[in-house]
This record gives sequence, C-alpha cells and structure tokens, in this order.
Amino acid sequence: FLGATRIFSVPLMLFTFVTTVLAFYLAFGKYGSIRLGEGKPEYSNFSYITMMALAALASAAVYWSFTEWAAYYEAPGIHLEPYSVEALEASLGYSFFHWGFATQGPYVLAGVAVAYAVYNKKVSFIKISTVCECMMGDFKYKKIIGKLIDISVVFCIIGAAGVETTFAVQVGVVLVIAAIFTFTSFLGMERGKKTISNLAAGLCILFLLYILFAGPTNFILKNFISSLGWMGDKYLRM
Repeated sequence: FLGATRIFSVPLMLFTFVTTVLAFYLAFGKYGSIRLGEGKPEYSNFSYITMMALAALASAAVYWSFTEWAAYYEAPGIHLEPYSVEALEASLGYSFFHWGFATQGPYVLAGVAVAYAVYNKKVSFIKISTVCECMMGDFKYKKIIGKLIDISVVFCIIGAAGVETTFAVQVGVVLVIAAIFTFTSFLGMERGKKTISNLAAGLCILFLLYILFAGPTNFILKNFISSLGWMGDKYLRM
C-alpha cells in the first residue's frame, strides 16, 4: 500500500484536480445544456441527489466521519506539526477537502459518460466497460478490455475496503452485491433504490439535526464555518 502511495500519489492528485476542473466545465460550459434522456424526469431532484450521494459515499462516510479528524490531527498534511493547534484546526478542513470537489469530480465524469452513452447513444448496459467499448469503435480487442475493466471493479472495491484479497472475500463481495441488486430489482426501481435512498437520507438528516441541536450548537457552527474557510484558503496547496 505504501509503495502504491509513493508511486501514484502525484498522478492521483493531478487526476483529481483535472477531473474537478472538467466537471465544472461540463456543468457551466457549452456542453452543460445537453439533455440526458427524453421526456420528464422520472424522479424528483431530492431522490436523484440521495441516490447519487449514497452510492458515492456509502459506508465509508459513516465510518470516517467519526474518526477522520483524529487521523489528520495525528498526521496532518502541508507540513503541519502533529498534535498542534494548527493541526487540530486543519483536521476538519481536510475532511471537507477529501469529501468535497476532489472526491466528486471523478464520479461526475463517470456518471455523465455513462448517462450520455445510455440515454443518448442507446448503449444497452449501464457499465463503464460498455461505455468504453462503445468509445473504442471497431477496435479488435475492445471486448477483452471491457472484461478487464469489469474484473478490476471487484478488486478496487476489496482494496478500498482494506480487506485481505482472498478467494472467499471475492466470492462474498460478488454475492452481496448480487443479493442487493436482486432485492432492489425485485421491488422495482420506484420501491427499491428510490425508497431505500430516500429513507436513508431522511434518517441521516434527522441524525445530523439531532447532533446539531442536542450537542454544542454554537461550537459546531463556528467550527464548520472556520474549517470551510480554511479549506478554501488552502485548497490549491492541499
């Protein structure tokens, strides 16, 4: 893991920065007016946002939201002194940075590519590999590359979870994903993914409101504004 970090850290930072710029360009540039799909939207903006946000953040946000600030207090970036006042002030700002534009940029580009391929180019499957195969045109080995992309998804999920990659774990990941997909598909998109996402988002909002008003409200608001400002000031350096 450390070797991969040393090798890919700089390319990854450049990649996330470039994808963030491209995402803003797609949103506010000349391509922002391209309509994805036909007819009226199937779901409300709230349902779309909850489904996308929960798919992007998933359980990682639930776990790291309680512990991430402590990790940055212990090992802060941009040459701050560990366990210092400056590191404590920057800890939440780094959380905002890692869960903000830098994280969402790659998701946005992948989502737009898949949506454009499915709804405008009429690609049959909602998969990155299928989109890539479509972009390759008549390339001889595009099917092989597509299969490699699909296989890499499983390994990326396991690697991101920090679990030892054994055959049993791989089978377990595939079975769990298949079970969830089957369950939500059986209920139907309207009752399945939308209902689960809306319910989860509603519970998250209630939980956050409870923490805000039952906890030290003034401290939470001040710390939120201060950390947001710190991130904005240090964003390019970070």
